[in-house]
Amino acid sequence: MILVAACGRQLVDDDPLVDASVQGDGDSLDAAPNAPNAPPDGAALDGRGPLSCSTEVSGRWLAFVTADVFRGDVASNLGLRAVDGVCAELAAGAGWSGSFKAFVNGEDGSGGDRIRAIAVAGGHDGWYRVDGTKVFDRALKSALQPLSVTERCTLVTDDVGAWTGSPTPSETHDCAGWTSSAVTGRYGDPTGIGEAWEFAGVGSCAVLRHLYCFQVSD
Repeated sequence: MILVAACGRQLVDDDPLVDASVQGDGDSLDAAPNAPNAPPDGAALDGRGPLSCSTEVSGRWLAFVTADVFRGDVASNLGLRAVDGVCAELAAGAGWSGSFKAFVNGEDGSGGDRIRAIAVAGGHDGWYRVDGTKVFDRALKSALQPLSVTERCTLVTDDVGAWTGSPTPSETHDCAGWTSSAVTGRYGDPTGIGEAWEFAGVGSCAVLRHLYCFQVSD
């Protein structure tokens, strides 16, 4: 059985609250039982062909948008490690090896700064979606392709966006360090390329949105 996913829709600033589980239409397709690193949810259809998430990404650093969504106070006063912990837990639960961090603004710099520095030091050429498509070079600025594939090898098709908190020269919106739902946060568009994946809008931290997760070690 094949999971058929709808095309992504344009983001809006005033997003409604959505359920914490993000699903496409149709039935799921189980991964091939002997495919190394294949997430349990298997594949999805994006209108061009089925996604394949197995050995083709071996040896490459991965990036994904979370299938689950979270309010802006995801750190719950525990700091940036709590947000990174979400990415680590989801990656491990889906069967991906290596260490992962969240692409969010934090006390050690914006998501791009802290993750980019690790890639440069490690000599990696960039990040790939779990279906093997290259999304970023190690400069980690513009998206080459949409970062719309989740750790489960499914597509994000809603319009709520993904938290980034990425600052501009004049302002920072990061849900008070990811501890408050009463303020505002910047989010990106997982279906966007260029800079839209990181800078799509600013909205209420009470809204449930996805996270971006990047591999930072083998």
